[in-house]
Amino acid sequence: MRWTVFHRWIFNFNSQPSIPYLRRNLPSEAIRSPCWCIKNGGLVNIWCDPWIPCLPTFCPTIKPNALLPWGTDYVKDLIDSDRGCWKEADIRMFFDTPSASFILATPLLRGPGEDLL
Repeated sequence: MRWTVFHRWIFNFNSQPSIPYLRRNLPSEAIRSPCWCIKNGGLVNIWCDPWIPCLPTFCPTIKPNALLPWGTDYVKDLIDSDRGCWKEADIRMFFDTPSASFILATPLLRGPGEDLL
């Protein structure tokens, strides 16, 4: 299923679920813990800040032996700012499969402004 965060609520793209529906279908941590909503990614640290709601730690796991470019610390480093989308090839190269899948499924909020918590 694909989920999106809108005004700090998590919705299924196919319907607008009720709270009981969310509790049955999402990990309890995703409902209890706030995650960052990504706009430009400039405020959110990849490794420390909760930003991926479907992962138990809310942060990605790097692949064994993967070496990220120096200075890749913020979510903005994973976003193609010209096209306004994720750098899919880089994400699949550096992160394990579950992390990469959930990052790529995380919507980028449109419009001006910074990330929201």
